[in-house]
Amino acid sequence: MARKIIFLLYSSLAIFCVGLLLYNNFFNEEAAILLENKHAFTFFVALLVGLFRMYNGNTKKKSLSYYKKNYKDFIRDSFSNDKKSLKKLLKAIKLLNEDKFDKSIQLLESLLPDCKTLNEKYVTKLFLALNHEETGDTDKTCLIYEELIQYGLADSIIYSNVANSYRKNGQTEKAIEACKKALLIDSKNTFAYNSLAGIYFIMGEFDKAIENAKKALEYDPKILPSIKYLIIIYTLLEDEEECENYKKKALANGMTKKELEEMLASYC
Repeated sequence: MARKIIFLLYSSLAIFCVGLLLYNNFFNEEAAILLENKHAFTFFVALLVGLFRMYNGNTKKKSLSYYKKNYKDFIRDSFSNDKKSLKKLLKAIKLLNEDKFDKSIQLLESLLPDCKTLNEKYVTKLFLALNHEETGDTDKTCLIYEELIQYGLADSIIYSNVANSYRKNGQTEKAIEACKKALLIDSKNTFAYNSLAGIYFIMGEFDKAIENAKKALEYDPKILPSIKYLIIIYTLLEDEEECENYKKKALANGMTKKELEEMLASYC
């Protein structure tokens, strides 16, 4: 918002300067301020440059190299000898981030026949599952993750992701089991702890929910869902000190007072 306001002010000032330049140049021969005043002219040029840079920064889309760099831990050496397929994968990831899920799914499905290594199949299927999860198709999401598990391609991420999908489908026991498998592989998997906290919270097992929420925060102090669980639980338990502690954390991590009040009103 602040960037838009500054951009609007820059634009208004630039329009004013252009108008003043035209007026002085064509209608006011005795006061050609911008043409005769070197400092004013320099200011005007600097204003235009700043305006251009700001506009360029607002409209410039992230390149494929950006996604290659930021998803390198998932991509690894996938399609290292097939630039065309790698470009297709990166484009699909880009489309996913732009919420163009149908186009991303179409690209990834066309990429599956070109997968020659286990990692290529893993990364393609992973992003397919993430797309289907975003569209709300948790059944298809679960099927893809289960296929990866069946073929021995599952890691901690896959297990914690499928646990989240099981939870959404109301398959509580399967979700808990998947979370535990995720933590056996990676004991610092924040998302698995967060999912367990949510499951136990819904089940009313507050001790286990607190334990897992705090464990998630131990590895990621900014994970807001776990903070929310703790606020609600401590409110229900009438533990004001702990409740206030986690309210402060929620506010520090972007939650507003209004959102806090609405959340508590719906649960307490």
